[in-house]
Amino acid sequence: MLTKFRARLVGLVRRVRRRIRSGRAGSAAGGNPVSAYWQVLGRFRDLVATAPVATAPVSGDPVRVGFAVFGAGVPHLLVDHLLVAALEQRGAVSQFFVCDLPSLPACEERLAQVRPNDRCRTCIAQKRPFLEASGVDWVPLSRFLGDAPAAEAEAQATVAALRDDEITGFSVDGWPVGSWLGSSVAGYLRADSHGNAPEVVAARRSFLVSGILALRAVTAWLDEYRPDIVVVLSGRHLFWRAAREVAQARGIKVVSREMYDESFDRHVYAVNSSCEDPALDRAWAAARDRPLTPEQDARVGGYLRGLPAFARQTTTDPVLETDAVAIRRALGLRADRPLLVLFTNVSWDLFVAERDHAFDGQMEWLEATFDFVRDHPEVDLVVRAHPAEIVPKFRTVGRIVDQITRRSAPLPDNVFLVGPESEVSSDTLRAMASCNLVYCASVGLEAAIAGQPVLVCGAPYYARKGFTVDVDTPGDYRRLLERHAAGDTPRAPADSATLARRFAHLMKFRYAIDMHWTNADPMPMKLELAITDLGELAPGRSVAVDTVCDGILHRDEILLPG
Repeated sequence: MLTKFRARLVGLVRRVRRRIRSGRAGSAAGGNPVSAYWQVLGRFRDLVATAPVATAPVSGDPVRVGFAVFGAGVPHLLVDHLLVAALEQRGAVSQFFVCDLPSLPACEERLAQVRPNDRCRTCIAQKRPFLEASGVDWVPLSRFLGDAPAAEAEAQATVAALRDDEITGFSVDGWPVGSWLGSSVAGYLRADSHGNAPEVVAARRSFLVSGILALRAVTAWLDEYRPDIVVVLSGRHLFWRAAREVAQARGIKVVSREMYDESFDRHVYAVNSSCEDPALDRAWAAARDRPLTPEQDARVGGYLRGLPAFARQTTTDPVLETDAVAIRRALGLRADRPLLVLFTNVSWDLFVAERDHAFDGQMEWLEATFDFVRDHPEVDLVVRAHPAEIVPKFRTVGRIVDQITRRSAPLPDNVFLVGPESEVSSDTLRAMASCNLVYCASVGLEAAIAGQPVLVCGAPYYARKGFTVDVDTPGDYRRLLERHAAGDTPRAPADSATLARRFAHLMKFRYAIDMHWTNADPMPMKLELAITDLGELAPGRSVAVDTVCDGILHRDEILLPG
């Protein structure tokens, strides 16, 4: 979610704002984010000038699409504009709802470790020139709060009066805002948002104040604009979660959109759900019973072979250790003992934050696993930390090995920790395991495709689809582990590998949509527009654009043709 983009711009705030206010272009020196800003703005203005002239009025009332932009950065704002331009060419009208309150105590665009972080340093000042150039109708969030400083002071007082243990259960006008904080707090801290550590509680308080204001403002905006459809980013982070929940409760269709596979130009769209939990029941019911064509099966195979062996964002490509004998020797494992291999998630990632099911977070799950192996010294356990923990741009603070060392030491002798920097191949570990254990990691889907035993202990997007062994309670988990120790390893149904492969095709090649609008990595302010004429968004010009627009306007699932 534009982590590097946010972080790098903080130190250039004053120069950016001065240039925006004066209207002067920045230096053309290469690599200057200020210059890059003006270059992107210039290209955007050129693109807007290519908008086709409407040839005939649309019969009847046009579909009204409200974009809950909130504080999303310039790259996301430009994607929203392209969506607006495409929808307009299909008869819809749109409005942007934009946060203009840099004084909010917490925002999705800030990180705890990038200071100063008490306010948004670029915020609306950076986006305003793009909003003005776009010609899209837009309204500021502050307009819907009346006296914004007074509203903020009231929210601050309300939250200050709460005890620490009351925050996550707090409701506003019946909306359980406190229960929506987890993903935003985790992203802000770049760490686990469970528990009551001082930094977690402080972040919850800040986000709750902002969430109260966002909820009230978005409610008033929906009252005024009365959209037929609302588009939000992700659908999980606090501001967009508030917009999604309120709109859905009113019977308004909500489309969540997000980038996928760390490519800014690869989009996913979910209807009336978050992008990380897409409601694709009808599509999966059809896909699970339909064999893949040879071409589709080859695409899945190519995808699996192309998965990064280490971490896709690292600057080096290490040579991984893939020899099982060498790995056993290096870790001190014995070949004649059962081997559990546990794969963790990056603690703050959207694919694990608020994805609990049997346990209250990864650490509780790890503790339950450690308790089991303490009672079963004949079973070995390897804990494999996610390699993406060491990716610099992610700024991960809550590294799992550090958390385990602080919370669970001393560990029994049959537990072996493999850190994120290790060159031990996760694929080889997965194949070595007598049973794999995952919370929400994608390795669980890969294990299912390979026909390898795996217990799924969280609520990832691929769980409970008929091809995984899913854990529902801590007691259930213990019983399954005891079965494994007794030589009766739990396994999914016989056709699970086939089903998992079909599901992978559905998600990777139909749910994920390459738009061909921008470059893959727009950070920091390196956005490149691949589209040069808004006429390219017209109906019939692009299967991807037609699929997305038809889905937003008419469908309950947004997928490429199968």
